[in-house]
Amino acid sequence: MKTETEFGYTLERFLDDYMGNLSKGGSVRKPNFESAIKSYKPTKREIKILKEHFQEVRNEICGAINKTDMDLVEGYSFLSTTKLKKLNGYLESLIEVLESKSKITRRKRKVDPNKLVKSVQYMTESKEFELESVNPVGIFGAKGLLCFNTKTKKLTLFEAKTSEGLSIKGTTVQGFSEDSITKTIRKNNYNIFSLITEGRIVHTKGVMTKVKTKNSTPTGRINKDTLILRTYLQ
Repeated sequence: MKTETEFGYTLERFLDDYMGNLSKGGSVRKPNFESAIKSYKPTKREIKILKEHFQEVRNEICGAINKTDMDLVEGYSFLSTTKLKKLNGYLESLIEVLESKSKITRRKRKVDPNKLVKSVQYMTESKEFELESVNPVGIFGAKGLLCFNTKTKKLTLFEAKTSEGLSIKGTTVQGFSEDSITKTIRKNNYNIFSLITEGRIVHTKGVMTKVKTKNSTPTGRINKDTLILRTYLQ
């Protein structure tokens, strides 16, 4: 592999100096590779090429250490096995730094939430319960979500699993934790809706836990019978 760049030449000089000091029995210290990268500012593509080059060099050293190639054994005979292992450690450290600096971090493309909620089927209002849904766009990034299925009479509080919050894909809520709960609301508990119009997630959960019906695990599904009552920022 070609290393014909200023940064490449510097790394080759570092290696030559290290090997020279090893062979003479002098003091050997690994250079600060990360500092050199900051100084020369090579491109990620260049770093990747150099990583591959020094990996090939390291493969040669391993061949000499393990005596799998007698030509390599002879070529590196000026270094003892102990010194070859030190050289191998040097190259391992260099390759690790180059590997970490050659990775390209791709930014996630932002998708318009308005487009994502177009396929969501939900009930906009219920005359029976005198309740209305909020805009489902608010689900994205929310720390909590409160839904009520008017057909099954199930009230669900979704709690976000991570700081990124909730999202929705198709007709299913994504990113909710095991702490999320579903309660069946009987007729004698319909007053609950007036108690959960305000307050944080912890308040809503406290009110829901007082309902004497079994907790069940939410499926995440939203359909034409579902009212999206609230989204929570905290």
